[in-house]
Amino acid sequence: MVNESFIGMSLDGFSGMSQQLLFLLCFSVVCCTNTDVSTLLADIFANYNSNIRPGCNRSSPLILNVSFYFTSIKDLDESESKFSISGAFEFFWNDDRLKWNASMYGGDLSSIVIPKQKLWTPSLITINSFSEAGELGKESSRLRLANTGNLHWITPDLYQTTCNLDVTFYPFDSQSCVLRFYLTAYRANEVKLFVLKNSMNQQEFEENGIWQVTDTKVYTKDNSLGWQELHLQVNMRRRLQFYVSSLIMPVCMMSFLQLFVFLIPVESGERVGFAVTVLLAIAVYLTLVQEKLPEASEPNVSCLSYKLLVDFMIGIMMVIAVIAGLQLYHQNQDRIIPNYLRFLHNLMFRKKSRKIKPEQVDDGCEEKSEDTSAKQICWMDISRAFDRACLLGFGFCLFNCNIVYIIVIVSIYT
Repeated sequence: MVNESFIGMSLDGFSGMSQQLLFLLCFSVVCCTNTDVSTLLADIFANYNSNIRPGCNRSSPLILNVSFYFTSIKDLDESESKFSISGAFEFFWNDDRLKWNASMYGGDLSSIVIPKQKLWTPSLITINSFSEAGELGKESSRLRLANTGNLHWITPDLYQTTCNLDVTFYPFDSQSCVLRFYLTAYRANEVKLFVLKNSMNQQEFEENGIWQVTDTKVYTKDNSLGWQELHLQVNMRRRLQFYVSSLIMPVCMMSFLQLFVFLIPVESGERVGFAVTVLLAIAVYLTLVQEKLPEASEPNVSCLSYKLLVDFMIGIMMVIAVIAGLQLYHQNQDRIIPNYLRFLHNLMFRKKSRKIKPEQVDDGCEEKSEDTSAKQICWMDISRAFDRACLLGFGFCLFNCNIVYIIVIVSIYT
C-alpha cells in the first residue's frame, strides 16, 4: 500500500514544477524592442526613395484605394458661395519596397507608424478651393505601415470650397455641392484612383441645424486634360422651420396688413403714416433677403425676391391710393362729381340712381332730388367708394401674388 504522505508530497512537487514551467513559458515569449524598431527603419529606408512611386512593375498602375469619412457641415454661405465641411480621407496602397519578415525583428513587429515626410504619398490638390489651393494632408501626419508593404493613411481636415448655388426657391431650396481634388503629375496608367465606397461614411456624422444631408457621392472623373479628379458630392436640403416662422409668415402677414390702411378712418389722420410704415417694413425684409443671397443673376434670382419686390410695388401704389383717397375726401364740395366717380360709387354700394343736377346744401352733400330713390352723393361718399375699390383690388392682387408663390414652392416638392 502506497504511503499517503508520499503521494501528497509528490502532488505538491508536481504542482510547483507546473507553476515554474508556466512562468518560464510566459516570459520566454519573443517580443520586439526599440532596438528592433530602429534596425527595421534603418533597413527598409536604406535604399528607399520617396520621390519614386511604388510598384516594381512600371507597366501597371499603382492602385490607390480611397474613401471619405464625413463628420459635419461647418458652413454654407449663400452670399459668398462658400461651402465648408469637416472629414477625413482614408487611403490604402501597397509599396513592395517596404516589406519585411516580422520574425527577423523581434518576432511580432508586424506594423509600425512612420511620418509622412519619409514616404511616398499621393499628392491631391483642391481645384475649387475657396481660398488658396493646398495639398491634401499635413506634413505632421503619420501613416501605418504593415510588414506586407500595405500603407494606411487617414488625413482629417476642414475643406473649404466654392459652390455654385441655385437660390431660385430660397428658402425652400436644395443644394448640391461638389469638392474636386486633382491628382497631380500622375496619369491614370501610372496611379489609378479606386473608390472603395460610392458614398461617404457617415458613422460619425453630426447633424447640421440648417442643412439636412439627403445623399452623398464619391467618384472619380477624367477631366478634359486627361487628369484624374476625385469628386465628393453632397446633396442637401434646407430645414424649413426657422425660415417659415421668421421670414415667410411675417412677409405674408405684412403684405395683407397693408390692406387695413383702407379701413382706418380718414379723420384719424394716420393713414399715410401706417401705409409708409408697412412699406418700410417690407423694404427691410427685402434688404435682409438680398444680403443673404449671392450677388448674381445666374442661374436664377430667388422667387422670394420677386415676391417681395411685387409686394413693395403694391405697397407703393397703396400709398399713392391712400393719398388720392384723402384728396377725394377733402375735395371742395362745390365741385361737381364726374359721372365715372358716380358709377364707381354705385358699383361699390350697388345703388342705382338717375343722373341728377347737383345742388349745394349746408351739410356738404348734394340735395335729394324729387325722386326719393336717388340718394344724395357727396365727395366723402366717393372717398369711401374709392377705399372699398382699393381694398378689393389690392386684396385681389396680393392674394394672387401669394397663391402663385405657394404654387411655385409646392411644385418643387411634388
